[in-house]
Amino acid sequence: MKNKINIFWKGLTYRSGYKTYIERKINFTIREFYNLGLLQQPTLSNELSKEYSVRNESIKCFIQYFNSKLLFTENVSVEQKQMLYDFYYFFFYNLFAKYYNDTEFELDFKIINNSEQVLCNPRKNNQLICDINLNNVKRSYYYDFLDEFQKIEGYNPILKRLLKEVL
Repeated sequence: MKNKINIFWKGLTYRSGYKTYIERKINFTIREFYNLGLLQQPTLSNELSKEYSVRNESIKCFIQYFNSKLLFTENVSVEQKQMLYDFYYFFFYNLFAKYYNDTEFELDFKIINNSEQVLCNPRKNNQLICDINLNNVKRSYYYDFLDEFQKIEGYNPILKRLLKEVL
């Protein structure tokens, strides 16, 4: 029997204790950005946690939905908002690559790279193409995030903590 998982959040938490693990990672990143004065809330609320299990047609739609729910402080610039959006694109693509590389799942998701849509399915022969495109997308979002994050005074220890938790 094939397990088709079309819901990213439930998919990540489908098999075992991933939900707590992933929520801890998300809350850690939100807390770090809260401590920098960029976000209004120090953690992901329970209501929002439940909302993230809504059906999304792709991982990109899921991330856009997640980003739309971030509550920024009043003094955050447009560039800083984009920086956080880029970070969460990187964050979720990384989680997706890490936990969906399991051959028990048949997953259909689209990654847009260089204006081409690539249909990735780990059970088929295009896994390598999928991995290359996924890593390219992750890298792109990470460097966009880093370009803006470097402008924050004392960013290096914060970046190390974020990456240690995320990766």
